[in-house]
Amino acid sequence: MEKEILEVASLFIGNGYGFGKYEDGFLFMKGPSDPYLLYLTQNRITILTNKDRTIVWEFTSFSPEALSGYFELNVLKKTTINWFETVNVLILTADFEMTKKNIIYFFYPAVQLNFVDEIVPNTIVIYDRTVPNEVIEKINMEVRTHGIIEKTEFWSKIKLITVSERMGYLAPKGCFDKTMASFEKQA
Repeated sequence: MEKEILEVASLFIGNGYGFGKYEDGFLFMKGPSDPYLLYLTQNRITILTNKDRTIVWEFTSFSPEALSGYFELNVLKKTTINWFETVNVLILTADFEMTKKNIIYFFYPAVQLNFVDEIVPNTIVIYDRTVPNEVIEKINMEVRTHGIIEKTEFWSKIKLITVSERMGYLAPKGCFDKTMASFEKQA
């Protein structure tokens, strides 16, 4: 079932769904007006109503066709990042600290984050318009040289904002200061 869970998560995140921790698993959705949510645990894949979180359908095996009856999915769009392992983040934006704080605020604790200074497997490279094309090309070459192209994604700041907003819908109710404090202890 673990392989299926990674496949489902890859498909939903690749199609622009945000996710957050919920009970023993994760909820996936695009926005608060979605009629359905996907609830993913180690043992099951469940479709819930967004309004009262009642079970609509429960699966014991992964079927993109069955899920596409409830969710808008393109089976060709998948993320290459394993979101259930530590996700490395390489920030190349002009506003490094603000970008880092936003990522922590919207993604943590659903995603375990590690901010890096160089490219490693399972990395999202965040860039904005201030980054010269030569820098992006150099990192792209480095990714190819290390053979980790299938474990690296390049996100513009616009994509980060969109995904962050969707992650924020499912973010746990918590204090930003507590989240930041826990990250500062890790550093």
